[in-house]
Amino acid sequence: MSTRPKEVDQSGWTALPGERKAQPEQPERKKRRTEDEPPRVRTEAELATHEFIRQHNEARRGESLMDAHARAYGRGEAASASAAEQAVRRGFDRERDVVGRRVDAAGRRRMLEDAARLGGRFSHGSRGDFL
Repeated sequence: MSTRPKEVDQSGWTALPGERKAQPEQPERKKRRTEDEPPRVRTEAELATHEFIRQHNEARRGESLMDAHARAYGRGEAASASAAEQAVRRGFDRERDVVGRRVDAAGRRRMLEDAARLGGRFSHGSRGDFL
């Protein structure tokens, strides 16, 4: 390890605005390719490497988790698009959207009985064990 201090310009954080204008500007970052500029042509070595990697991945790797999930549930882009279209095209239906979700008398009674079995805040449930 060297004991000499590194030769680094640290005056940037102490420079005044007038001094900053007098200093030469730092080189600009690399510009992105514009639309008029033709795309870079890939070399034979790059194409060969790309093809080798593609073949290796097909032979040694399994399918992606997204593909497995889509296959397991029988979903594809077409199925999700049709479901989205159905949701958009369906108009508001009061019976289906609002009234159909009400709880009947038997369901209300069943919920109250279940809630009564829970007990108070500091009491235990019907089983008597923790958790």
